[in-house]
Amino acid sequence: MMRRNDTGFGHLDHYLVGQFSQSKWKGQKLREAKKSRYLALHLRFEINMVAHSLCEFGGGEEENCELEAYREIHFPALVELKKTKRFPSPTELRSEGLCPLMPEETVLMLAGLGFNRRTHIYLAGAHIYGGSSRLAALTTLFPNLVTKEKLISSAEIEPFLNFSSQILDEMIYLRDG
Repeated sequence: MMRRNDTGFGHLDHYLVGQFSQSKWKGQKLREAKKSRYLALHLRFEINMVAHSLCEFGGGEEENCELEAYREIHFPALVELKKTKRFPSPTELRSEGLCPLMPEETVLMLAGLGFNRRTHIYLAGAHIYGGSSRLAALTTLFPNLVTKEKLISSAEIEPFLNFSSQILDEMIYLRDG
């Protein structure tokens, strides 16, 4: 569950992102208190991207079976190609940077780029593979993260259901960005 208006730190924040998990105090005033960054982030961690990548994402044999079943339905040519051609292993793919970043890895990248807990993040895109449990690290360390489902009502989303979610993401970004 997303923590709203909570600036408290979790017990693992320091170990995960080091200095970026701590507020910077100068006297009693928070440095850069007036500055608040806004970021529109598209993780590209939907099931189609995850399955097509041929990477592994820490879900073990159950996840591998789920992704292979998805490939058989949605990417039959890829399944056939895998039977006749040798592809790099998931470990090789990851070491070459060819796997989509998991939300947990995205947290580290954002912290490394200087984004902190006060950053307002709009999470664009469709459903994240793995759902809210996959987003736990992101929502814990960036409590100002919102999705279109949190910003607008289902009645406002309904006219766009037959269109790409990108259209709605663009409208929200332009309105709120």
